[in-house]
Amino acid sequence: MKSLKASNTYAVVDLETTGTNLDGSQRIIQFACVLVEDGQIVNQFSTLINPLRPLSPEVEKLTGLKQKDLKKAPSFDEVAASIYALLQGTIFVAHNIQFDYRFLNLELERVGYPALELKGIDTVQLAQILLPTQLSYRLGDLGKALKIEHEHPHHADSDAYVTAKLLLLLLAKLRELPRDLLVTLNKLAGELVYDTGACFKEALAQKDETEILDADLLQVAEIILKRPHFESGAKLTMTYPLTEQEKRQQFTEIIDYRSEQVRLMDDIEEFSHSKARYFLAQAPTGLGKTLAYLYPAAYLALGGQKVVLAVPTNTLQEQVLTTSIPIIEQLVGKLRVVTLKGSQNYLNLEKFWQSLRQAQGKYTRIVQMKILVWLSQTETGDLTELHLLKTKDSFFEQISHQGIEGLDKTSPFYQVDFVRRQEVATKNADIVITNQSYLLNHASDFASLGALLILDEAQHLIDLAASYNRQVLDLDAIKILADSLLVKMESQVSLSFEQLVATGFMTRYSYQQIKHYTQVIDHSVMDVRSRLIQYFYRKEAGNEIYLSNNKLRGFVKAHLGEIKQIGFAFEKLLNLNSKLEGKFIQASRKQALTQEEEGLLLDYFTLVTSFNKELSQWSQLDLELIETKQNKGITWLSLNRSQANAHLRLNFGLLEGKDYLATNIYQKFAKVILLGASVLTPKTKSYVLNQLDLPADLKIHTYKSQFNYRKQAQVLVARDAPTVDQLEYSQYLVQTINQIVTESPRQTMVLFNSLEMVAKIYQGLVELGLTAKRDVLAQGINGGVNKLKKRFALSQTKDSILLATGSFFEGIDLPEDKLELVIVTRLPFTPPDSLYNQVRYQRLKAAGKNPFSVLALPEAIIKLKQAFGRLIRTKNDRGVFVLLDSRFVTKRYGSEFNQAFPKECSLQAVLTKQVVKEVKDFFES
Repeated sequence: MKSLKASNTYAVVDLETTGTNLDGSQRIIQFACVLVEDGQIVNQFSTLINPLRPLSPEVEKLTGLKQKDLKKAPSFDEVAASIYALLQGTIFVAHNIQFDYRFLNLELERVGYPALELKGIDTVQLAQILLPTQLSYRLGDLGKALKIEHEHPHHADSDAYVTAKLLLLLLAKLRELPRDLLVTLNKLAGELVYDTGACFKEALAQKDETEILDADLLQVAEIILKRPHFESGAKLTMTYPLTEQEKRQQFTEIIDYRSEQVRLMDDIEEFSHSKARYFLAQAPTGLGKTLAYLYPAAYLALGGQKVVLAVPTNTLQEQVLTTSIPIIEQLVGKLRVVTLKGSQNYLNLEKFWQSLRQAQGKYTRIVQMKILVWLSQTETGDLTELHLLKTKDSFFEQISHQGIEGLDKTSPFYQVDFVRRQEVATKNADIVITNQSYLLNHASDFASLGALLILDEAQHLIDLAASYNRQVLDLDAIKILADSLLVKMESQVSLSFEQLVATGFMTRYSYQQIKHYTQVIDHSVMDVRSRLIQYFYRKEAGNEIYLSNNKLRGFVKAHLGEIKQIGFAFEKLLNLNSKLEGKFIQASRKQALTQEEEGLLLDYFTLVTSFNKELSQWSQLDLELIETKQNKGITWLSLNRSQANAHLRLNFGLLEGKDYLATNIYQKFAKVILLGASVLTPKTKSYVLNQLDLPADLKIHTYKSQFNYRKQAQVLVARDAPTVDQLEYSQYLVQTINQIVTESPRQTMVLFNSLEMVAKIYQGLVELGLTAKRDVLAQGINGGVNKLKKRFALSQTKDSILLATGSFFEGIDLPEDKLELVIVTRLPFTPPDSLYNQVRYQRLKAAGKNPFSVLALPEAIIKLKQAFGRLIRTKNDRGVFVLLDSRFVTKRYGSEFNQAFPKECSLQAVLTKQVVKEVKDFFES
């Protein structure tokens, strides 16, 4: 890897092309180059190029260039000499160099010039490493985040200019890195494309060898860390301002005085000093709910009352910390605030350090470099700060934290471990911010604090409690992992455990013990699997089979010997593998193992982690546990019998929050405040209180909306929409969605009840040519939930279309022109034929209740209300909500769904052709 000289000339290049294939079939339509010398831009060159062929609609849409713009432009062979001469003696720089450099060389060779043989730098990889917490590395997103003016995205001249400014910023950041960090980065930089790694070599060469590490940094082994610090201080005695005058004076130039928000603040303050245990508030969007509960909570915290805030997601957790807490601190003074997440969210420093010394692929090396830079900046070690989408692969399983109990106390990283830091910070905190999943897992940890619990968006706790209590025992996965472990131990192709015995790393006895107990599980688990199929699937139809407590108990009793044998073998393996891993860590730290030995053991322990995770649910088959189970749970078998090699799974779940949340969550706290958006309606009140395990007579505090829904929103229902069982249903949706979004090109979210229907409608829109004109994102086709949320939120054109299901009905905040049109294709009833719902409905029928009225209808109303809640987020929002389901009009229960919308909102049931016109008229008015 050659170093680069600071005096070099960098040629920052961008191309616009007729297509992205690198097979010689496409042409350049615009070339731009910005020359950079001595840390500044010295020259710029740009030209349009006639490709001598028509442009596709996709290219015209992306670049904004039309055929007429290129008609009088020179062809590539006319400008090739100028381009070739311009680039001589420079270092080629591009944002995704693999495309621009290769494409340009193909074109040069096509017209008779030799391929360029320049050094090259990729600003994508540099940005990924040096800006580790960026949400996106697309050029437009980076320019926006870094405040680099970007006049015409996807115009080569503008893109090249932004890339040049980005290069200068990245090289400056590189020079600021500590010398010892650059030493470690240089060991990994050889995997970067072209000569990108040479940038790190040059930066290191410019460093003084006697450089002293900054006081806020520390070095452990080869890793530079931000030094941990813990806030402490005397409590302030502050009095909550009771009068309007006091609040107005305090709020001046910080937040607006809003009467309904202040009323919620005062109600919470009054509750905190009352004898009541529960406070339930229905706070509409736009009220300023977060500040409303944090304001009185801050006064309580400063007075010595520990406050625990639990929000639905990690994203909202960060939002409260970075946006709301600073505002509250302007009002009341400095607070000691800590955020808590599950240990798997954090980096295990010891394991990450070990990974640096293992053979890795190119992608992993870039991620490791990214993490090394991030570690010099982060105080939390929370991996979600990196916004990585591939956190499910084996590398992240290898380096993520598994809890304090698994740490080696002799490790040099033990004292600076991120989860241990978290525990210390929690003890000193005034306010602890966590997510509801963490709360469900760790409620008992707060029991001794006498804390006040605030549950924001409390309705999420209903589903979370059910999913938290769902465990899956995958018998086939256990078998596969056991086989993999045995293969890894006994491999004759590469290193095996026999060699580890021969070198003295482990004894033959310990190897034989590990192998024996793994074989016991490997053989016995398949016996249990085949007997489960024989026992339950022989007479039953379908893929899912409900197991009553009596049926499960009967099976376990009949096969108690084998079930206990597997449990005993698992306990033995936990102990044996724990000892072996401890030995491995010690040997690795002393560098007493070869690279091959470390690789073998690292792969083995990665498998062990997955194996332990799958077998951790074996305790669900404990006979004593089954016999003491209450009737609130549900157990079922699942096996896709139409699929070869399908996995047999035992599923264990919770049916409802009642009789669970109060005992397992609320009782761990002194008082509980529950807040949510407007999910309570006359039809849903009883359902929500029951599911949240709250007293049926609990007073509900309600507050007026700050929005003018009559002016800001319109609801349209297509009263002639066909039903799902009609042949033309899918075609109707394709045609109608296409007409609406074509006539009204706005940022649009289309919500479905199934991924199958998303795929079908997406294909229909492709056939109509919509995807050639607009950015159409489809869940399950263009990516998963998190990726699509990010792409949709960062849309530059503000006319993207998102086809999605489930989680998009709520929990995504897209104000103003980030979302102006929501289309719901069907009333969001959950499938009644799912086994989970069948059991719930059967139990209600047995109790003499109507399942549709008690469960199905309230749940659907809440979901539709949440979908409408995506539309109007601020006072400046305007938008249209379209429902393409005629049951709203034709069914007796349809009128109940009126409760999903604000009373003052304009709602019309019209023909589909009028829907298209009304949407257009609304936006044009």
